[in-house]
Amino acid sequence: MSRNPENFRIKMPISLTNPEVIEMNQKSAANRQLFRYGDIVAWIADVAGCADKYLAVFNLSDTSAEAVVPLSQLANGTRIFIRDLWQRKDIGFCEGLLKETIPSHGSVLYRIRP
Repeated sequence: MSRNPENFRIKMPISLTNPEVIEMNQKSAANRQLFRYGDIVAWIADVAGCADKYLAVFNLSDTSAEAVVPLSQLANGTRIFIRDLWQRKDIGFCEGLLKETIPSHGSVLYRIRP
């Protein structure tokens, strides 16, 4: 076995270096489960100082699955603006239902703005 530290590099998970995910972790409030439909579980939290929310949706199953979130559960209206925190990019506006195919044991993490 080599003693060279260069051979022991550990890949840091993206969540540990993503400032938007760190902010969500450190500054979110009123974190709560939004729903659980079988193996699809959604959690929501408030963003401090504004009407925005964080939304995390998890697929707990062994196969990919479509998650469907009625926007009426997320905001007063049925139209929201979505930012993908994992990808650090704006998705855009969504109306009515938010639908996302999530891989097995995967998740999506959004910041939503009414």
